[in-house]
Amino acid sequence: EHLISDTYAVLDIELEGWEQGNDEIFMVVYQTPQKQIIFHNLPFPATSWQDVQLIKYQTQAELGDKLTSIIQQDDPLWLIGHNIMNFDQLKLRNLTKDYLPSTNDHYPVSKSSIKGFKKVITKGRFTLDTLGYLRHFRNFFADNSLETSANFEKSITYAQQTTLVQQARAGDTQAFETLVSYC
Repeated sequence: EHLISDTYAVLDIELEGWEQGNDEIFMVVYQTPQKQIIFHNLPFPATSWQDVQLIKYQTQAELGDKLTSIIQQDDPLWLIGHNIMNFDQLKLRNLTKDYLPSTNDHYPVSKSSIKGFKKVITKGRFTLDTLGYLRHFRNFFADNSLETSANFEKSITYAQQTTLVQQARAGDTQAFETLVSYC
């Protein structure tokens, strides 16, 4: 029971610059049963906020290093997220160039036996992707976003998130706290 219920990590990334095709990860949420960490590259030196550990990084490669170290240390059997296979894992791999979450220090790899239906494999770990689950059990063409499928109401829109990131980069503490609480 411990193996199944206590050895997992939930991952979610937040991007900026995607509207211009210049993707950069500005925040990653990493949560296990024991801890919650938010990695960020915003200009705030605090190491915690409420019950969340804050870890600052300067470059995308440094994010990859730090996230890999935490995953290797915690050694979760499961990596969980919504669209984690085809978005989060691949963005982390491609943007950081140093994200090696597999048990044997390999990148997440894409595999496909049918054109257009790829899956991302993280060797030595299971991936639970809620988007993939919903596509199997709901209409393939339905809106399977987390917002729709889980009746989850986002507290900020992508446009508001963009504005908050700009304000936080300018030193606005309230904007930073809003972003941290949203994630």
